[in-house]
Amino acid sequence: MKNFLLNNLSTLLWVITAVHLGFMVILLKKFKDSKYKIFLLAAIITFGLFYDALFISLGAFIKGGSVFKGLSQLRFVFHGVFIPLLFPICAEALGAKDKTKKIVWGITAFFIAFGLAESFCTVLDGETVANVFRYKAGDLTPKWATVGSLALSIGSDIPLMVCGLIALKKKKNPFLFLSGFFMFAISAAGASAGELMFFTSMFGEVLMILFMILFGDKDLKKLKAE
Repeated sequence: MKNFLLNNLSTLLWVITAVHLGFMVILLKKFKDSKYKIFLLAAIITFGLFYDALFISLGAFIKGGSVFKGLSQLRFVFHGVFIPLLFPICAEALGAKDKTKKIVWGITAFFIAFGLAESFCTVLDGETVANVFRYKAGDLTPKWATVGSLALSIGSDIPLMVCGLIALKKKKNPFLFLSGFFMFAISAAGASAGELMFFTSMFGEVLMILFMILFGDKDLKKLKAE
């Protein structure tokens, strides 16, 4: 399996890029038609994932340079800024009251500010895997920024799973839980994938957005029936 992934890495990366682009278009259309906020928030997150996948995919043709490095830094900025949007998605999914939503958005704003700070403090280092060049967080990145980025990812996945379990019990809708579970489980499993860890997490991101779309479709149908 590992040899297959390495031999076809560039193609698979472009497939993931195309999938995220497709998801983003679908989510924006769904939001336009329904004004269901989860679709809009998910579309924003998907834009960040699309950008990340695009600039990793371009590494098959671009092997570094100051412009590419600067544009790659935005991958980390978008991660830090957009991932906390999972918190208001949870609030919307559970039908939280306006007061609770305001509190959640306050917490989200704090994590966005933190994510922005750690992303700009991330020192990039080049790496080539199967002829695909990408910038990653280098050894000169402050430890707090490295730990903070990991904590931001895990700290967003866990509430997604917890809220997903609540949604499963209250709404008989399993997809929010599956969204968080697959993102968390595949990222955790990817820790043993070595140089392909970044790719396995990208696959988890695809499943996260897919199940989020399925959750929204089922939830919106239920809301319209009430």
